[in-house]
Amino acid sequence: MIMRQLKENKSKENKEPVKNKALLYALRVIGIRMHSEAELTKKMVLKKHTSADIKETLDVLKKNRLINDVRFIEVYVEELRDKGVGNLQIVNKLKQRGITTTQIEENFEPENSTSQMERAMELAQSRMPSNGEFDNKVKNRIYNFLARKGFDFEICRTIVEKMDSNSSIDW
Repeated sequence: MIMRQLKENKSKENKEPVKNKALLYALRVIGIRMHSEAELTKKMVLKKHTSADIKETLDVLKKNRLINDVRFIEVYVEELRDKGVGNLQIVNKLKQRGITTTQIEENFEPENSTSQMERAMELAQSRMPSNGEFDNKVKNRIYNFLARKGFDFEICRTIVEKMDSNSSIDW
């Protein structure tokens, strides 16, 4: 809708360039994928848009519900959970995307330990060697893999212990 209005304004002005290039740029960027407000601001600063243009653009985008940090958190967290990422890494990735600690605390509901254990077990089982050996090298590899995925260290230790006690069972 906004793009159509901008194009109509452009054609009415006898092919003069659209005054708000910042808005066009922002629409192109969020058309590719969802961005947080901080991410979009950072990209616009890098493109040398003025702070007044950036503020005006963000206001228009918010007014038209094209940018919303709460919705961004919901979508991004779901995407990360689908990839098997744990709570710790989700929080870190949200911070990297410009989401404040306050916004994270208000809008991010960490997974309970039971469902995290289930996801961690599934991931760990996918890393089990096909020959079924479960030596110290494999234990360390699985533990480190789960830790890199952002699972709590206690969960990593519990999963490795469970797998070690059940190592005679075929996965």
